[in-house]
Amino acid sequence: MQLHPADVRALLFAMLAGLAALAAAACDPGFEEETDRDHWQGLKQLVSYDPQRSDGTNAGLNPAQFGSQSVPVGGFRTYYWYAGDVGRIKVTPIEFGTTGLTSSDPIKQSQKGLMGMLIIEPPGATWAYMTDGAGKTTRASATVSHPSNVFPAFAEHALIFQDDVNFRYANDNAPVENLDVDADMGNSGQKAINYRAEPLWFRGRWNGLNGWNPRTPITGNGPTWRTRMFTQYDQIFTNSYAGNVEPETPIFSSKAGQPVRVRLVHPSGHLQAHVMELQGHPWPENPYISSSKSIGNNTDSEWMGSRTGVGPFDHADLLLVDGAGGANRVGGDYFYRSYPGPRVDAGMWGIFRVIP
Repeated sequence: MQLHPADVRALLFAMLAGLAALAAAACDPGFEEETDRDHWQGLKQLVSYDPQRSDGTNAGLNPAQFGSQSVPVGGFRTYYWYAGDVGRIKVTPIEFGTTGLTSSDPIKQSQKGLMGMLIIEPPGATWAYMTDGAGKTTRASATVSHPSNVFPAFAEHALIFQDDVNFRYANDNAPVENLDVDADMGNSGQKAINYRAEPLWFRGRWNGLNGWNPRTPITGNGPTWRTRMFTQYDQIFTNSYAGNVEPETPIFSSKAGQPVRVRLVHPSGHLQAHVMELQGHPWPENPYISSSKSIGNNTDSEWMGSRTGVGPFDHADLLLVDGAGGANRVGGDYFYRSYPGPRVDAGMWGIFRVIP
């Protein structure tokens, strides 16, 4: 079995279909309570592996026979995963595309950001990282190609949805309050995309004040201000409204006409699902070809303009029809978001920038 060292990224991991991969995990979560919570134990999707050595979970006789499967603070461990199906006699490489990496502790570790993405690229693929809107190299975007042009090069943009994040104010380290509409436990916590958020209650301006308290009611009677009284929602998403400052959430850029794959995953969080929208760009619902062993242009699939049911462990590959800017290659900024209003208010939105 040929070994291929996986490229360990801050937000996503990439492997080649049909090759075993080495994925290293190290963390410093800094928890203050039970000892076992100071160890990372991971859950992964679709890939094949030896559960005795590469599961990441201390269960049964595994620790006694093969040593601890988890990673302590400051520690390091190598796991071996195979991108494909392992049978008794035959192994079959599969381009799984997007999958999630999740901590085995879904309560505390996910809200601290301990999650990630695993992308299974086509066999033989290579990738080069892109730069973000600030000109910095980002590991959430890459150009994926093949040295022999076996497949057309495509831009790849990775989105990790988070909805149980523990945000704190910078001035006093106090926890950020839930939105008034998110009072029940099923929606508690802050929201983010790739560890970043652009809440409207923080971005908005009202009566000379910068932002308003997230607990501000939406409607109701009385003299106090309600968010329904805000009249500039048609402007609040523009950079000019925010002093010509780009949003904190990821700004993904591609050239008009460039093939694009958006990788979407929700590794852990609340059960109430999201709806992913990207304006102006449809994609096939089932982009699987070659008996579902590869990802590509499935002409038998219907087109979708949104991805529903984006909940814990969900993952999707969005292959934009006709590439960035659509058939007419229209440049400009396209809005992406988690569709429900409270999720947008909490900051789950961003910009897909098509460069003419």
